[in-house]
Amino acid sequence: MLLSQPWTATPVPTARITKITDGDTFWVTFASGNREKIRILGVDAPETYSSNSPNEYDGITDTDCLDDWVNSATEFAIDTLSGKIVQVIADPLGDERDRFDRLLVYIHVDGRDFSSILVESGFARVYRKYDYSRKSVYLAMEETAKLNKVGLWGCTSSTSE
Repeated sequence: MLLSQPWTATPVPTARITKITDGDTFWVTFASGNREKIRILGVDAPETYSSNSPNEYDGITDTDCLDDWVNSATEFAIDTLSGKIVQVIADPLGDERDRFDRLLVYIHVDGRDFSSILVESGFARVYRKYDYSRKSVYLAMEETAKLNKVGLWGCTSSTSE
């Protein structure tokens, strides 16, 4: 059977990273000139502008250690993303924007999912509160990072219940 029109994939929007707030929040500029603040889907890096709480990161009680990982995650994002052109990918299961009006998307840099990189490297935890398509993949990556005490998972954890 011949198709009347050739099949074409929907193009994935690209944007240039113009500012990095922290490990999971960035400003981008699209080719149209539209500027957006992005919060990447599925992960949560330690907070830059507010306090990290004991046990917020699955039993980690050493908040000084988490605070150090704020800087590490932000520096990693700067080194990896500054000035780069990234693919901006929406998730059909996720909300378009969060309560701060940030665009909720995945970003791919150099062909890799940046959320995956953050989780695998221990710069962020998996965000569990909402549903999104890549959640089970991220959870498996996080479990491996925890078992190997990668990144922030090497911080001191409470052993008492």
